[in-house]
Amino acid sequence: MKTQWICGDDASAAGRGLPGQETGGRRTPGVGIIGGTFDPPHIGHLIIAEAARQALDLDKVFFVPASAQPHKLDRQVTPPLQRWEMVRRAIADNPAFEASDLELRRPGPSYTADTVIEIMAQHPGRPLFFICGADALVEMVTWHRPDRILAGAVVAVAGRPGVPGGKTLRQAARHLTGLFGGTILGFGAPMIDVSSTMIREIAARGESVRYMVPEGVLAYIRQSGLYLAGIDR
Repeated sequence: MKTQWICGDDASAAGRGLPGQETGGRRTPGVGIIGGTFDPPHIGHLIIAEAARQALDLDKVFFVPASAQPHKLDRQVTPPLQRWEMVRRAIADNPAFEASDLELRRPGPSYTADTVIEIMAQHPGRPLFFICGADALVEMVTWHRPDRILAGAVVAVAGRPGVPGGKTLRQAARHLTGLFGGTILGFGAPMIDVSSTMIREIAARGESVRYMVPEGVLAYIRQSGLYLAGIDR
């Protein structure tokens, strides 16, 4: 496992079978979760997911588009089925990536804590990792039931452009694990300065977003005329 740092209850994490630990002479494959609005999914999502897959020895990474993110309830968001289709197209060429509609089927706000519990129940005995960027880690203390997230999964965090890393990020991790227990680790991933907001704004100006999103997603944006009427999200 190629991690840069680790904070929290290492013994507890090892007991859940961190990658590299052998149980009965066999390695326990890990499962990753990467969530978000995915409006649209872009190369940054794919790069972080692939870096996590390799660093954490994961054999499956679930992409879980949110139906309604609690901190974005006041924003206009592309309808769930269109975002689901873009996620499906974005990951189509990677057999280790799988789209999950757990949050789209669940009524009400989409809480990561509920998703972690559900995927943990579907994959008993498998080490579970919640993959996120440094910006999400800094905000996690304000999320719904971060204790449940940290109890069910190891939080695996990658650096993000414009978000303090290094010592500052480790301090945020120690603060979270001090409050809620669990384990947070950092892994290396190329930092690509692209975001869904940036892509929507560029598309709304009529400019090209080619190479910022996978070709299948670009084709869907063009076919559906997404983001061309302006941005309010």
